Amino acid sequence: VLRRGLPEAWTIQADGGGRAYFWNQKAGESVWTHPDHDVHSAIISLHRKCAKQKAPAAFLQQVLAKLQDQSDEEKSRWSGPYLAEHGERYWFDKKKQESIWHDPRRRDYLRLELVSLLVADFYDHVSKHDPDIQASAPTSPSQQQEQEQQQADDLALEQQKQQEHEEVGEETNGPDPHQQPPQQQQQQE
Repeated sequence: VLRRGLPEAWTIQADGGGRAYFWNQKAGESVWTHPDHDVHSAIISLHRKCAKQKAPAAFLQQVLAKLQDQSDEEKSRWSGPYLAEHGERYWFDKKKQESIWHDPRRRDYLRLELVSLLVADFYDHVSKHDPDIQASAPTSPSQQQEQEQQQADDLALEQQKQQEHEEVGEETNGPDPHQQPPQQQQQQE
């Protein structure tokens, strides 16, 4: 269960005493808590807060809409993925003028998906306990968005590969020479 949903480059390991920890081989970093612990904790808090609302469905819809707006704003500051010389993907943050190795949209997708599941669970609960209410859960935008974004990423990478093959003698890591891949950190064995 703990392996499911780990961010890219993260694995679950056990120390000499059998205690689980999480290892990011790209960053050379280990932590005791799941890398998305804060996201899951926030969703649990949201669920508890929702249970106290007079209109939980409306509350969740507002939260979902706000998350969608924040996600859209966040996505606009990123470009990529680009391919580094060794073939790994990276993304460029236009606001901070820096590159990272992991997909920055992943956590937004996770938040949207988990809140969408809360909405669906609410509607499922309502329809089971009150058959007179014809409540249908709205479709989750995050799954469709994630699939569309993956297709766009794949197309962009394919176009980048094709452009690199067409440019004879020119090296490029992306459309802007300032967009360089992050520095490769020493990996600890």
